[in-house]
Amino acid sequence: MKKIIIAAFLVWKSGTVFAQIEDPKDYFLPFLSNEIILDQRNTNDLESPSFIGSDYKRTYTTYPDAKGETVYEYSYEMMDEDIFSYDKTKTYHLKFIGQDVKIIGFRNYSGSYSENKYKKITEQTLVRFPENSWQSESWAYTSPETGQIINCTSEYKKFKINGKDVIGLKVTGKYPNGTVYYSMYVKGIGLYWESYDSDESLVNELYPLERAENYGYNSETEETLRPDAWKIRARLLDLAKDSNILYSDYQSKWNTGYDSLLSLCISASKTKPDMINFYKYLLFTANSEFVSNYFVFSDDRKGTSIFPTEEKIDRLFYLRPNENTYNYSQLRTYTTASETSYANTYKSAIRYKGVQFIFDSYYFNDTFSARKIVWAGNQFDRIAGTDQEDNNEYVYNAMYYAYKKLNDPETGYKYKIQAFENLYKLKKDMKDNNIEYIKSSAKIISDYKSSNPEYTARAVSALRLYGFDKMALDKARGAGNITTKEFGFAYADAAYKLNENMDLQNAVLILEPYVKTMTKEEQTKMREYYNKLGDQKKAKDIDKKLSTKVKVEKTKSTLRGNNSGVNFAISTNPMNFYYKGQMGAVDLRIKKLLIEGRYQNFNDVTSENIFAGRLVDPKHTFTGVKGADYSAALYVMPEIENRRSEVSGLYFGVQAMASSITSVSQNVSYTYSETNLKGTSKIHPAMNRQELTFNYGYIYFDKKYHLFFNAYMGVGAGVKHIKYGNTDGVDLSDKTKVSFDKTAESFTFDPTNWGKTYIQVRMGIRIGITIF
Repeated sequence: MKKIIIAAFLVWKSGTVFAQIEDPKDYFLPFLSNEIILDQRNTNDLESPSFIGSDYKRTYTTYPDAKGETVYEYSYEMMDEDIFSYDKTKTYHLKFIGQDVKIIGFRNYSGSYSENKYKKITEQTLVRFPENSWQSESWAYTSPETGQIINCTSEYKKFKINGKDVIGLKVTGKYPNGTVYYSMYVKGIGLYWESYDSDESLVNELYPLERAENYGYNSETEETLRPDAWKIRARLLDLAKDSNILYSDYQSKWNTGYDSLLSLCISASKTKPDMINFYKYLLFTANSEFVSNYFVFSDDRKGTSIFPTEEKIDRLFYLRPNENTYNYSQLRTYTTASETSYANTYKSAIRYKGVQFIFDSYYFNDTFSARKIVWAGNQFDRIAGTDQEDNNEYVYNAMYYAYKKLNDPETGYKYKIQAFENLYKLKKDMKDNNIEYIKSSAKIISDYKSSNPEYTARAVSALRLYGFDKMALDKARGAGNITTKEFGFAYADAAYKLNENMDLQNAVLILEPYVKTMTKEEQTKMREYYNKLGDQKKAKDIDKKLSTKVKVEKTKSTLRGNNSGVNFAISTNPMNFYYKGQMGAVDLRIKKLLIEGRYQNFNDVTSENIFAGRLVDPKHTFTGVKGADYSAALYVMPEIENRRSEVSGLYFGVQAMASSITSVSQNVSYTYSETNLKGTSKIHPAMNRQELTFNYGYIYFDKKYHLFFNAYMGVGAGVKHIKYGNTDGVDLSDKTKVSFDKTAESFTFDPTNWGKTYIQVRMGIRIGITIF
């Protein structure tokens, strides 16, 4: 793919149209921004149009459909010159499939609310991108606005923007009445030009690109721009934390700074496109910091109008990174010394600001808003996991309403319970300030009849958390024929608390089939239930089981506890005796940490595979090899089998190795390029190498019989060097002037075969003695 792209770029630069496009999204959507500003202009000269009228806008946001596939909501907006704000006029809902931009839905914002609801339409092609630059495409689609069939063609055209050559996709559409419209899409810019059979058209004002040029960003490389991007972002984050951001002058400062960052990011991404996700991350975290703090500050000052509204919230969706975009170690390679808290910022941006405050802006008046909530909530769930910091009941409460809107009340009920559970973990004063919300949530949880036994059991337990014991018991009584252990304990706990022995008896009957497999804590609760019911016989049976369990646990402890957390062994690889090498290794285990040291001596060894042999053709046989390998390794054992005197387990980690050897003196033949004369030198080769490998293996210590075994394999990289030791004054290491003959005796020592990196694959076994 890289070769194709490079070839396309070279052909373009030479004045010919490129060979093949990469991705329609690159042409249809703008780089890093979810909006395109269009001016009404005179189109007599497309390359230098003159401004004549109002502003228009195209904005993009995304949401997942029912199958989890990404849908782009493409909105047309027009400037209201009376209040200087944009109003939506219509939205197209699009998917990118192969070379086609497909339209799957439409919404017209004119007319009454009943008329402008979203309409799902049969999937059809809105724009088709030819696969090759010399091709054109034809297709037709039915206008969702008028119902007319529009016949379209598309082809690539070359023209200039700001004096620079660009290639755009020109789309021509013809209505049945003969009206023609034209559109031009440019890579990285999106929609550049749109005209409807007249001298007037809409032209992209290219504000971010022009701003980048004004700042001089376009003359720099991505590497030189990156530190400035971090600095601008840092200033934006500080500004966003200032409570004065509610006022228009601070909003203006922030918007100016954000525009600067956006311009820089666009310019940097155009010089190095594979960094686009990194710059999306910078913009996402800056934008989300503004939105979140604006909500915080406006909430403190009741009555303050919300400035960001959907525009900035939608940008969060458009720019959003997912949890796999960058991990912390990857981000570290792109950061500067001043950016020390990037990891926490990244987590915060995705986990809280990119999720919670998106909910603040969306109302549940249509299924698309609900789907956005579901996407964001599921993202929160994946990132949060079991992290104790992630205690956001607001996210799960929003999920409850979203799933209700999507006609999935069962899943919504689960999230309502989860929201209720999470709220309980918050500080007391936060619960005290939400008394009415707690009461209303308790009623919802109590009244809804779920078909899922797990949800019902959790609902009963959640109600008991807040002391709604009567609600919990009524919920359990009316649950129907649920026989799970979790439900049985929830039912029993509620009945036990309210001294309802009949209900407690019913709950115990549910639990009794599980007694044999219960944990010690669960059996202890069963004993309490039996004592409450006056059934002393069954209470004593539980006591016997508990005492037996204690004995078994003690026996297991003695069987598994005879081994300390430390082992030490010495070993060798038996194959090394075959190669006339003497190798010794030591292994020290400290709990789950394994430290290894290794030494291998070579004394008059003959081998083809040592050092350069395996990397050069024809191979040379090294004779009289002397020297040694040294290595140290650090491994982790994630799981350890520890029984009596034996300890074993898998391990993984890194090994570093260095070696230095010599071989017998010999003559090499070469050609000296400056004189083209052949020569011969006697060399006394001294060679060294350094390798770093990632190893994976299995290790076994036995203290009783003093046995040790280790099997391993690894892959990594190494580099090797040579000193020739010739005394005739010829610099054999100068690979630009000296080339050795293509014989095994000479070419092995050619300087082009040394000082370079190679891939190392290693495997083997070691056997030895466990000392302790």
